[in-house]
Amino acid sequence: MLQKAIVVEPNFPLAHSALASAWSGLGYDANAKEEGKKAFNLSSNLGPEERLWVEGQYRETGKEWDKAVEVYRALFHSFPDNIDYGLRLANAQNSADKPKDALSTVEVLRKLPLEARDDPRITLTETRSVISLGEFQRAQITAAKAVEKGEAQGARLVVARAHLWDCWASINLDQLDRATASCDAAKRIYASANDTKDTLRVLTSMATVLLSRGDYAASQKIYEEVLVGARKIGNQNLAAVSLGNIAIALDIQGDLVGAKKNVQEALTIFRKAETKSSVAYFSMSFADVLYNLGDLRGAKAKLEESVEMNREIGDKRTMGFAMSELGSIFSALGNLAEARRKNEEALAIWTELGNKVFVENTQLDLADLLTEEGNPGEAESLARAALRGLATEKGPADNQAGARNVLARALLARGKAEDAQREITSAAETAAASQNRALRLQLAITSARVAATLGEPSHAKRSLDTTIAEARKYGFVPHELDARLALGEIEMRSRQTAAGRARLEALEKDATGKGFLHIAQKASAAMKGAQNR
Repeated sequence: MLQKAIVVEPNFPLAHSALASAWSGLGYDANAKEEGKKAFNLSSNLGPEERLWVEGQYRETGKEWDKAVEVYRALFHSFPDNIDYGLRLANAQNSADKPKDALSTVEVLRKLPLEARDDPRITLTETRSVISLGEFQRAQITAAKAVEKGEAQGARLVVARAHLWDCWASINLDQLDRATASCDAAKRIYASANDTKDTLRVLTSMATVLLSRGDYAASQKIYEEVLVGARKIGNQNLAAVSLGNIAIALDIQGDLVGAKKNVQEALTIFRKAETKSSVAYFSMSFADVLYNLGDLRGAKAKLEESVEMNREIGDKRTMGFAMSELGSIFSALGNLAEARRKNEEALAIWTELGNKVFVENTQLDLADLLTEEGNPGEAESLARAALRGLATEKGPADNQAGARNVLARALLARGKAEDAQREITSAAETAAASQNRALRLQLAITSARVAATLGEPSHAKRSLDTTIAEARKYGFVPHELDARLALGEIEMRSRQTAAGRARLEALEKDATGKGFLHIAQKASAAMKGAQNR
């Protein structure tokens, strides 16, 4: 109908603006931008109000969010009783990575007359804002209110979007069954409305549920399907999100080269669009890839960039991830005190946000630090507490396997080799079908250390040779260095002093060159310890 109207009146700007809005709603960003530009170029003869409305639409379709905010602010200031102008302003503020400003606009909208302020779109906008701030428990509450209001008013697409936001909030609270139910509800509505863009968005969240459950291959497959769909309709933002998510799945499965390629492509798109929140999040995930590849300097730079952006945006979730990863970086650099501070910051964030799984995983990071600092007794207590918590959650088996690995390392440091063996055996059984390559490498290293302590050095050395070869094949530098350290230490204790010293000397040099000073220090200490025996 709109296209027919434009054929009849090709110079009517409001028809082009309406068509731009329709294309945008369907996810066809390029078409929307083209129509928005036509409308803007034809708008000079419109009145001030309509001209601003058309310009706001044009800035939206061009992803010029700061300019869109300025335009809609001017409109809402001039017409403060117009709920549509206020909602456009709040949504532009959210898209401009200014969720706190959007919440301020929501508060203004709530002071409108009763009929207007009860509009479910206001509650929906609030939900989007608090999700951007990482306040997921609050988001669940507001999403439920939006569903209730939307159903009462027959606003099916509002209900669908509220279910989608609830799905995302629930994923971040590790409430995966609730997330699945909410995504299913959203998908049914969007499918019945033939809404391609939002169906793809739901599929993205459903894939993330699978990722959170540990089925990384299945999640990758869906992300790839979404990427094809996003490119088909020309939706660059959704395509970039898909590329970034594919990178995360590839990173976990061990395809570091593929992960790096995909996340770099995603970041290029996000930087061009000046989408700070996405740059911050995927810079953080890029840092994990760089860490695994042994580029500590690059990883640290990406994390610091992410932290700086998140201080401006206020996204606590991404900040929590970044602090946890910085903890790993500083630990590798040999600065255990700073690693502890970063992990404690992460723990405070996850505790505030109410994500028990991330709390427990951060406690495991702190437990591992305690072992490295020479406090394995405290490490054991903290690891056992985290393991108990993870056993009650519905996350991937990888979480429990990782917890048992940390516990086994603490037990081994305490001289409880038999107890360590029980834990690492249980971890290996739990992770037998795991697609997480880094985890499997970690378990193999700990298992070899336990075997050597229990009098099976030959078996341990064969296992470590295999682990080193696998780590090299897939490019996992930290794991290769750690396995080489374990092998060198075992050789020194097995009276293969010459071989052990040669291995540890080479390791110290390689680790120092790559910035892994903690492993270099441990290699040096192992050689000095052998001299003193």
